[in-house]
Amino acid sequence: MTKRRHKTGKARNKLHALSKRDAGSRRTKHISRNNLGTKKQKARLRRAKAQLQTISGAAIKEVVYGEGNRTRANGRAPQHPSQRPKEIITEDLSHLGGKAKSKKISRLCSSWARDENQERIMVHAHVGTSGIKTVNAAYTSQTSPNPTCGYVSFDNRSGDVFHCRNPYWDCNWQGDADHVASMNIKSRIQDHQIDRFTPYTEVRKILDARFLR
Repeated sequence: MTKRRHKTGKARNKLHALSKRDAGSRRTKHISRNNLGTKKQKARLRRAKAQLQTISGAAIKEVVYGEGNRTRANGRAPQHPSQRPKEIITEDLSHLGGKAKSKKISRLCSSWARDENQERIMVHAHVGTSGIKTVNAAYTSQTSPNPTCGYVSFDNRSGDVFHCRNPYWDCNWQGDADHVASMNIKSRIQDHQIDRFTPYTEVRKILDARFLR
């Protein structure tokens, strides 16, 4: 959705510049009438948001209620309440508000999508009687989850792939970056040094000190 909106926005900006340059001409009137309206744009955005809400809701229900919630229509038994998670741990992404390192990241990490996810998590966790905890997200996808390593580096992650580049001894931990992040998030539940509001610069110092020890 963000890529399409960005591409459309660039094209509309060019057309808008053309219409300003040739103000009052027949061509300008045609561009304004057929290309610079907002009706189709708003309708497309509504459809995209509705689709995101469906995807988000289905994924969160899967976590809280289990596969039974999605297969009930096929006659399969839903997950027993005792099998639901006691706690759902999320990472604090509030620091992503405002501008990020690039405009692309800012568009992808929209506050609307994060707020929508958070709201649905809270609702379904309450219905499913699961608790919610939020932990610090700093460096969770760039830190080796190996208890005997813990090396932190931007080089450890490349897209969706994690590969520990520890130059001092052979850790060589490899895996999906989101899976690695979830392992580190889980370990932070009981971390007394790193709380939700610890600045990311302090988090880096703590992680580096642990690695050196």
